[in-house]
Amino acid sequence: MESPGPPQPTVHLTVGRPGQRGATPETMNTPTGVCWCEKLKILVVSDRGNNRVNVFDATTGELKRAFTEFRANGLLSMPEGVAADPQGQLYIADYGHSRILVASLQPGSRHEEVLPVPGLAGPFGLSLSPNGRVLAVCSVMHCVHLVSLGKNKDPLVLGTPSHEGGSGPGELQYPTNC
Repeated sequence: MESPGPPQPTVHLTVGRPGQRGATPETMNTPTGVCWCEKLKILVVSDRGNNRVNVFDATTGELKRAFTEFRANGLLSMPEGVAADPQGQLYIADYGHSRILVASLQPGSRHEEVLPVPGLAGPFGLSLSPNGRVLAVCSVMHCVHLVSLGKNKDPLVLGTPSHEGGSGPGELQYPTNC
């Protein structure tokens, strides 16, 4: 008897228009990061080429919100990684401004802030740990920052920060995601 093989994948949702690059709400230009917020049933996609982060209804694919500008912190510039925590906080790696922005995904909320990360340059990928830490890949300085979200917590740097990169022990060449 032959093995049935691996299960066939099923596409449940597509956002954007496949094969069409653009700046309209229905199209994207170089989507680079994606995350899911289970609590709010939304899909978040960073759109580097349009300097925005799109928030979609995960059931219908409808665009619910687009982050392009932060009141106190200006426009996004080449957003890369995105991550959402269980409370509905969105973390954005704003590559062009070398910062991590935090915004609430809760409907009607206008909470925004910059997460201070000393030495961060060109953040690419983001990830959240179950115990409330942010992992930020710093592609320009060839390292990864592990940041605690409590007060007076110094970030832990993984890899040897350097503009050169490298191949020796503790050196990362061009980290991009985590």
